[in-house]
This record gives sequence, C-alpha cells and structure tokens, in this order.
Amino acid sequence: MIDAVFTTILREVAVGTRPNGLAWGPRRKHLLVADVQDNNARLVDPKVGRVIATAVLPGRPRWALYVAIRDPGVIDVVNTATLAIDEQIATEVGAHTTAFDMLRQRLYVFLPSCRVAVYEESEVK
Repeated sequence: MIDAVFTTILREVAVGTRPNGLAWGPRRKHLLVADVQDNNARLVDPKVGRVIATAVLPGRPRWALYVAIRDPGVIDVVNTATLAIDEQIATEVGAHTTAFDMLRQRLYVFLPSCRVAVYEESEVK
C-alpha cells in the first residue's frame, strides 16, 4: 500500500506471483487483484493490509469486476463482496480486456482483430 500524498510505501500485501489487474471498490474500500500466474482473484482490505478472500478463476484473467477469460472466451461477473462468480457471460475465444461505463451502464469487451462487444447492464444481470 502506498501513501498517495507522500508516495511512501506503507505496507506490502502478498497477492500472488504475477498480479496483472487492479480495481478499487470505492463503496467498500477494497482492492480486487487478478493474478495471471495462478489464475486467482484476491480481495484486499487495504485498511488492515491483508487478503480477505480468494477466488479461483477458470482461466488466465485479464481483469476487472468483469473478468475476461481468453479461453474459453467468457466474462466472469465477480461479486466483490464475496469473490463469488455470480454469472458467466459467453463472448468468444480471445476476449482480453473489459471496461465498464457506469454512466451508460454498458460493459465493453475487447475482442481479437480490434473488435469490441457491448453489453447493456440489463443483459448482464
């Protein structure tokens, strides 16, 4: 954890051998970290400086609350309170990055060949 004002390291938290994604949950003030080495997602409470939950992902993650799994080509919808996978959305092999537009309630999933799939929040639930 880094102090944003003084840019000093406050503490270190082990979150896997190859963390590749990080998302901040402003409501609960938790971090969600994806590891591409062991295919796990970890929920970190920065206030206490430890992992509070771990979830095994079905493949190599690319990241976010909506976690893209390249092969078999799905998006896992992760409950950030429990790290349970609440839903799985079929997309296509090679899906690699997601972005969620909170204002428009749309999930953008980036696909091979410079394409993007767009899901409305009502389709995702």
